Amino acid sequence: MFDNNIKKMSLQYLGIDALDVDFDKNEEELAIKVNFVYENIIRKALSNYKWSFAVKTQLLEEKKLLEDYKYKYSYTLPSDYLRLTNPFVDKNKTTLIYDFEIKDSFITNYEKVYIEYIARVESEKFPEYFKTYIAYKIAKELCFNLTGDTDLLSIMTLRANEEYISAKNIDFLQQPVKTIQDNPFINARY
Repeated sequence: MFDNNIKKMSLQYLGIDALDVDFDKNEEELAIKVNFVYENIIRKALSNYKWSFAVKTQLLEEKKLLEDYKYKYSYTLPSDYLRLTNPFVDKNKTTLIYDFEIKDSFITNYEKVYIEYIARVESEKFPEYFKTYIAYKIAKELCFNLTGDTDLLSIMTLRANEEYISAKNIDFLQQPVKTIQDNPFINARY
């Protein structure tokens, strides 16, 4: 289900009254234009950065044995998969897999594979900072088409970039601090 509030917010940024627009029916010209760009913008925005709310780790279980190929196993990717961040051999994420291919599946020689990936998240689960960024991004994409105003387009471009930076900073600050494992031999130098 799509979040129509994001779509309405993006049109309000352009000064267009969208309270009565029914985006679910997709009959009005305005709804058709917004719905046309919405999914693509969401997919690109989720894939461009490692958003904490969209990162998942999963053991790939469905595998097929490959014959006459340089790799032995082909694993089915999760249904909500958008982009791979890291593949691992173990659940603790200590050993990275470097030798693999991704086509329609994850192909490697390892018998057990965990992947950390960017998942397609339902819009109801988006944090507010991400919704604001998406709304400005949609407004930027549709600005000239709907208004024909180049000055407003430059303002929307600037605001979309500012919201992207702000959203990334907020998302980063909400992630827990990773502990650094040190070596006991470091103390021997002093």
